[in-house]
Amino acid sequence: MRPFTIVFSNYTFRLFAWTGTPQANRKFLGNREVLGSVVAADSDEAMRIWDHQVAAERAAKARGGGAR
Repeated sequence: MRPFTIVFSNYTFRLFAWTGTPQANRKFLGNREVLGSVVAADSDEAMRIWDHQVAAERAAKARGGGAR
C-alpha cells in the first residue's frame, strides 16, 4: 500500500491518481488541482476508494448530516 494524490486537471477535466503525497507532487501540478489523497495498492484502487469516499460524503449531505 502506498499514498496516491487525487488530482483534477483543469485542461482535460479529468481525475487522476498520482503516486505519492500531495507535497511530493506539488511541483508537477501545473494547471491541476489536488483534491485529496488516499492509500491504495495501485492507481485503479485509489480511484475506486476516492469515488467511494465522495459518494459517501454526498449521501451524508443528502441525509442532512456531515461527512463521517
